[in-house]
Amino acid sequence: MNALARREVLALAAAAVPMVAMSHSAAALEPAAARASRLLVHDAALPVTRAFAARAQALGTPAIALQGDPIRQARQLLGQRPMAIFGMTRASDHLLFTEVAREMGYEELVRITHRAGCLGETRCREGAEAFAALARANAPLWPEAFAELALGAVPQCGTRRGIDAGGSSFSWVLRPKN
Repeated sequence: MNALARREVLALAAAAVPMVAMSHSAAALEPAAARASRLLVHDAALPVTRAFAARAQALGTPAIALQGDPIRQARQLLGQRPMAIFGMTRASDHLLFTEVAREMGYEELVRITHRAGCLGETRCREGAEAFAALARANAPLWPEAFAELALGAVPQCGTRRGIDAGGSSFSWVLRPKN
């Protein structure tokens, strides 16, 4: 784990506080139907993605395991027209799911690459850079933090132990194109 410079810690805090506050107030104000239009998907074969799914389940929203024909499953899930899709998968599932999503009118908001317990490349659209900062700040706790962020839940700081990525995985967010 890399030590963060004081300036980075201050920048992370400055980015995280408004984002967390907005997600909590927005989650409290949005109707149940809007909260239900979030879709969480994961690859059940990886320990890191199972941690994401377990935290989502503990918060009352199951993450759907990607299995079988990935193209057919992606089309079926996206046919429900969710307003946001949060995924934690291998590279191949990410690629297939996002390609189907593009065809169905979605765009990628965030993509974060994880390799052997460290944060790799991040790509965020303008306005979503806080995802990368939060991923760096949470490091091995990112799967649980990502589920909390997806569901607008109160973070459980200091109560979990981190999980090693154990290989390459991606966390990503899709949304309908405007």
